[in-house]
Amino acid sequence: MTTSPNKGVQVGSLTHYVLPDGPRQGEHRPAIVVRVVGDGLNLHIFNDNADASRFMGWDTNVHYSDEHAPRTWHWPEREESPAAVPDQEDTDGQGTRMQSPSEGQVPSEGQRQSKRERGKAHS
Repeated sequence: MTTSPNKGVQVGSLTHYVLPDGPRQGEHRPAIVVRVVGDGLNLHIFNDNADASRFMGWDTNVHYSDEHAPRTWHWPEREESPAAVPDQEDTDGQGTRMQSPSEGQVPSEGQRQSKRERGKAHS
């Protein structure tokens, strides 16, 4: 296990926790830092479990490991994701993505009127 200073870690940081035992030993789970204690962290661990009583776990004085050893934490791995391709109905017909009002744009009067006219046509 490689111990590293907790540089950049603060309460609320998202980390990965390596499960220490059981059938899922070695799997990574998201964890939030609730306290930095010397070289270790106190973590709330989010389990992938339908049983609400086991939704979150807790571990204290968890140390950093580059090797992802059991019962250690590390920064989440970055995964390459393919470029997002908008659906045709989410574009203006020329490939430009259109935002919905819930994404920060307020519809113009023309857009609101056009929507009302479409509604009347279906009535």
